[in-house]
Amino acid sequence: MTRKPKLYLDTSVPNAYFDEKNSYRQEITRQFWLKLKEYQILISDLVIREMEATGDEKLRKNLINLVKKF
Repeated sequence: MTRKPKLYLDTSVPNAYFDEKNSYRQEITRQFWLKLKEYQILISDLVIREMEATGDEKLRKNLINLVKKF
Protein backbone atom coordinates (compact mmCIF):
# COMPACT_ATOMS: atom_id res chain seq x y z
CA MET A 1 0.00 0.00 0.00
CA THR A 2 1.34 3.40 -0.98
CA ARG A 3 1.40 6.00 1.76
CA LYS A 4 -0.18 9.32 0.99
CA PRO A 5 1.98 12.42 1.33
CA LYS A 6 1.20 14.47 4.42
CA LEU A 7 -0.24 17.93 3.94
CA TYR A 8 -0.60 20.42 6.78
CA LEU A 9 -3.40 22.97 6.46
CA ASP A 10 -3.17 26.20 8.37
CA THR A 11 -6.12 28.51 8.99
CA SER A 12 -5.70 30.41 5.73
CA VAL A 13 -6.66 27.45 3.53
CA PRO A 14 -10.15 26.81 4.96
CA ASN A 15 -10.67 30.57 5.16
CA ALA A 16 -9.88 30.88 1.46
CA TYR A 17 -12.54 28.26 0.72
CA PHE A 18 -15.16 30.75 1.94
CA ASP A 19 -13.47 33.97 0.73
CA GLU A 20 -16.29 35.73 -1.12
CA LYS A 21 -14.23 38.93 -1.36
CA ASN A 22 -11.69 37.22 -3.62
CA SER A 23 -13.48 34.90 -6.04
CA TYR A 24 -10.24 33.73 -7.70
CA ARG A 25 -8.74 32.69 -4.34
CA GLN A 26 -11.98 30.95 -3.44
CA GLU A 27 -12.18 29.08 -6.75
CA ILE A 28 -8.59 27.79 -6.74
CA THR A 29 -8.99 26.74 -3.11
CA ARG A 30 -12.16 24.82 -3.93
CA GLN A 31 -10.42 23.11 -6.85
CA PHE A 32 -7.52 22.26 -4.54
CA TRP A 33 -9.98 20.92 -1.95
CA LEU A 34 -11.18 18.31 -4.43
CA LYS A 35 -7.65 16.91 -4.55
CA LEU A 36 -7.21 16.52 -0.81
CA LYS A 37 -8.16 12.85 -0.91
CA GLU A 38 -4.71 12.28 -2.41
CA TYR A 39 -3.10 13.41 0.87
CA GLN A 40 -3.06 12.64 4.54
CA ILE A 41 -4.42 15.92 5.90
CA LEU A 42 -3.12 17.31 9.16
CA ILE A 43 -4.63 20.21 11.10
CA SER A 44 -3.32 21.33 14.46
CA ASP A 45 -5.34 22.06 17.57
CA LEU A 46 -4.22 25.68 17.25
CA VAL A 47 -5.87 25.92 13.82
CA ILE A 48 -9.09 24.48 15.26
CA ARG A 49 -8.99 26.99 18.14
CA GLU A 50 -8.45 29.84 15.66
CA MET A 51 -11.51 28.70 13.71
CA GLU A 52 -13.57 28.40 16.89
CA ALA A 53 -12.63 31.99 17.75
CA THR A 54 -14.01 33.32 14.46
CA GLY A 55 -16.47 36.11 15.25
CA ASP A 56 -18.84 35.42 12.37
CA GLU A 57 -21.04 32.55 13.58
CA LYS A 58 -21.97 31.31 10.09
CA LEU A 59 -18.34 31.33 8.94
CA ARG A 60 -17.22 29.63 12.16
CA LYS A 61 -19.71 26.79 11.62
CA ASN A 62 -18.73 26.46 7.96
CA LEU A 63 -15.02 26.32 8.80
CA ILE A 64 -15.47 23.67 11.49
CA ASN A 65 -17.73 21.56 9.25
CA LEU A 66 -15.27 21.82 6.39
CA VAL A 67 -12.37 20.35 8.39
CA LYS A 68 -14.15 18.05 10.85
CA LYS A 69 -13.31 14.90 8.87
CA PHE A 70 -9.62 15.65 9.23
